[in-house]
Amino acid sequence: MHTSTVLQTCYPLVTKVMNILVIDDNDEDRIMISSVLTDEGYSVTEACNGDIGIKEWDRCGFFDVVITEMIMAVKEGIETIQELRKRSSSTKIIAVSGKGPKGPELYLHLGKIFGADATIPKPFGRQQLLDIIDSL
Repeated sequence: MHTSTVLQTCYPLVTKVMNILVIDDNDEDRIMISSVLTDEGYSVTEACNGDIGIKEWDRCGFFDVVITEMIMAVKEGIETIQELRKRSSSTKIIAVSGKGPKGPELYLHLGKIFGADATIPKPFGRQQLLDIIDSL
């Protein structure tokens, strides 16, 4: 009798070392970031808000890097970063933002205070994103 075994995983079997969770409620930005990372060989999981991002974390158990927007309608970046830090101190977190009444600087600064390892203001280019990930 022939039996087969199915391996279920949150990540593809062949990756470029890092598994990355991208959390952004702006569909265009999230898809752009994910496309850049996928093109570079990273394993990418997307979430359209912080609440879903935390659920994806809990489902998969760990990500090497989390990229999160700071201003979202459902569970903003600060709360998302705090919850992620409770789950892991070793995961690298990148806070991104292009919003705010005076620009993204205040929100990115708060991201660093609450546990982000790096920040990047929107809009940003492909190479800028990859350089930040490589620096972590």
